Amino acid sequence: MHLARLVATMLIALMALMALLPLSGARSAPPPAPVTTVYLVPSSDLPTTVLSDAEIARTAQALTDWANAGLAPAWRLSAVKVVAVPRGAPALPSTAWYLSLMPRTDAWGVTGYHFESKTGVPYGEIGVEDAINYDFTWTVCVSHELAEMLVNPYTNYFALNGSGKTAFAREVGDPVSNSSYKWSENGITYRFTDFVYPSYFTPGAPYPYDKMHLITRPFGFLQGDYQLVFGAGPLIPLAKG
Repeated sequence: MHLARLVATMLIALMALMALLPLSGARSAPPPAPVTTVYLVPSSDLPTTVLSDAEIARTAQALTDWANAGLAPAWRLSAVKVVAVPRGAPALPSTAWYLSLMPRTDAWGVTGYHFESKTGVPYGEIGVEDAINYDFTWTVCVSHELAEMLVNPYTNYFALNGSGKTAFAREVGDPVSNSSYKWSENGITYRFTDFVYPSYFTPGAPYPYDKMHLITRPFGFLQGDYQLVFGAGPLIPLAKG
């Protein structure tokens, strides 16, 4: 009787232990995918009558969905989250990626740019009032810089065009900087930038080369667009189509 009871107890303990172990071939849940967060930060001198916190917040959500629907899959990026920072909010952490929304950028005549800060953080500036004065929708400008920041955050990626002598900066918005398309969300229609695919920077790659299917060959340009090009000589700042 005591032996039977001991065996039964051991069997119960063994079954309990097996219940805690994964089944043969079972896989544990994958770790959460990384997310790249970019903040939209209005400067203190950008009037709310030009761009309100509410409009920035709506646009941030639309940019998040737009980037995750097209740009991130095309370039095999991690998930993207664009966050609006309301005026008067506490300062961001020093490591945060951000786009500053300003009346005008600190580069004369330039409605937007992105670069790496002295502390090694990707950042950019958007000249909202300048964009409006130039009859250039600010959402096109901010989506352009966002796309380029995500694909080339430290502005240090280049691609050879096949000759082995010319390198093109891997900027995904510049070759199609005058092209944009509609993005509708929650009853609001935005205009966001066209962007090139990895095939654009790949000699001999098949069509298409950009989201809107406008460019007809790798390293090509549309009329009036541009790209940073490095050759055997000095930097060519603007190679125009």
